[in-house]
Amino acid sequence: MNNTAGENCQYRKLVTLATSVAVLVVVLMLLTKLVVWHYSPSASLLGSALDSLFDLVASVTNLLIVRWSLRPADNEHRFGHGKAENMAALLQGGIISVSAVLLIVHGWDRMLNPTAIEHTFWGIVVSVIAIILTLGLVNFQYYVIRQTDSLAIKADQLHYKSDLMLNFAVITALVLYQFDWQFADGLLAILIGLYLIWGALQLAYMSVQQLLDHQLPETELARIDQIIRRPEEVVGYHQLKTRRSGQHRFIQFHLELDQQLSLIEAHRISDQVQHALEAEFVDCQVIIHQDPVASGTSPIER
Repeated sequence: MNNTAGENCQYRKLVTLATSVAVLVVVLMLLTKLVVWHYSPSASLLGSALDSLFDLVASVTNLLIVRWSLRPADNEHRFGHGKAENMAALLQGGIISVSAVLLIVHGWDRMLNPTAIEHTFWGIVVSVIAIILTLGLVNFQYYVIRQTDSLAIKADQLHYKSDLMLNFAVITALVLYQFDWQFADGLLAILIGLYLIWGALQLAYMSVQQLLDHQLPETELARIDQIIRRPEEVVGYHQLKTRRSGQHRFIQFHLELDQQLSLIEAHRISDQVQHALEAEFVDCQVIIHQDPVASGTSPIER
């Protein structure tokens, strides 16, 4: 990707559009599920509606955080605002975990005290509608991720992938009820709750890793290595440090150059490497320290 003003503008438009569409879709799903649950009191359907409620919280938070994280660095936030996204994810993970525990308790009670479920046909219909809407949203998010590689959209998409499984669980529970498997409703509600807890823990783990400045993925490190070594004048490099904050990537390292090169030439080569890295990664800040080394020396001798 070229790190041009046009592409940054496209990034902003696509990411903002994706978060806005997610909010719209989840509002439609939540309202539909609540209306049907009012007439068909299924624990699994309630679990699906509860998950949609917290998806709405997550999507609205993502929308606000994305707008905030896209703001340029200012005098008080020299490295930008990207890490606010991780703080929001931790908060969402905590809320989802609490709701999942309550759902497990409700499912256990439903297993011990089965309740008749009416209007199962409409419960299946609303779940099918939710699946169709979610598939459309996930496919659109795939497109945005391919264009932007946005971490916020990846996290949002993870929620809606789980929704697909949750809605299939609702349909399964309603169908099994027709065969007098009344325990299935509560059991699936418990499984949904356990899945939500697992997803919340994964979300928290990824957020903490970024807050602790975990290095970039191995695939990106390999691309960085290739770009740094591309100019034939580069002898090597060391002390590579990378991290990510929201959409912002930070790369710094010591570039080893022949000590016989002039300062002007060394600066030109460093600029060449820097511009190549900035062209490869959108919104990337590169810091290079030039180290003079004797030509032909091995890494051990350095």
